[in-house]
Amino acid sequence: MKANKILSLLGTDFLTVSETEFIYGPSGRFLLRNVEDVWWKYCVVSEKYNVYPTQISQVSRTLRYLRDSRCDGLPFGLASIETTENDQRQSKMLDLPLPPLCTRMSVMTFGEKTSAKDLFYRKQRERKAWWRKFSNNPSRFVTTNSEKNENREVMSIQAHLPSQDLSVEVVSFGKVECYLQNCQSGSISEAYIVEHTTSLELAVLTLLCDGYAEDKKSLHLHPKLAPYKALIMPDNTGNEELLQLVVYLNNQLKAESLNTIVSSTSNDVHVLQVPYMILVDNDSLRTGIVQVTNQLTTISERVHITDLVKNIAACCT
Repeated sequence: MKANKILSLLGTDFLTVSETEFIYGPSGRFLLRNVEDVWWKYCVVSEKYNVYPTQISQVSRTLRYLRDSRCDGLPFGLASIETTENDQRQSKMLDLPLPPLCTRMSVMTFGEKTSAKDLFYRKQRERKAWWRKFSNNPSRFVTTNSEKNENREVMSIQAHLPSQDLSVEVVSFGKVECYLQNCQSGSISEAYIVEHTTSLELAVLTLLCDGYAEDKKSLHLHPKLAPYKALIMPDNTGNEELLQLVVYLNNQLKAESLNTIVSSTSNDVHVLQVPYMILVDNDSLRTGIVQVTNQLTTISERVHITDLVKNIAACCT
């Protein structure tokens, strides 16, 4: 199924593409933010070496600061998330017009030649694993053979989507001077760089197309990326005590940064693509037990309210 058909079926709550821009609805905005947060956590916060945030235009300044503060011991990385112009050589993506601007997410890692070369191969595996982790169809994401030119060795990660094959991320390796002009930062000038780069808008569109199941006419997003983590539904909207318990559970989940929504109809689970539904009934007032249903597997589990936050957080954070 083509991307424009999938977006049409999902509705304006997620994403609408015009000739000049990507227009995100409420759920699309949440998804955009979640993809960025997960990328930052995996690529910056969780790295074993130091990774420092910067801007593309401020790389030289950041390197001088690291040198002056003696924080430039190899290896280390520089990460950036910023708006840049789209590659003008490509006017369409999945048969949709590309907006003039995109959010570029990249990490440059500096290291000695041997260790950087090993890192280049490791990054290929790690980035492919990242895409597969959050995909509804992991086998769609594959690495291409690396290509060498005079300056760099480059490979890409491709998504084999039903409508076309799409390059979703590029990993490259080369000398510092191939990436940075006039680099005079001591030993760094003799270092090598491994860089991996993707686009936030490209990632969101790819994951939407990957997650849409045509046979079931539904979207399956990884719980970490889903706009809402859980829908809380009272069994009886006329019971004031039950509604108070629903509000309490909702506040407990939100206090742990778990985006939830309260609804009186289970249909909203499918409309809003919520991975977990929490049913609160009259027995919940007596026993403290609620029913948690995984929408992907349709398996239900009885969970005590004291364990609810931990249970949902384990799957969604």
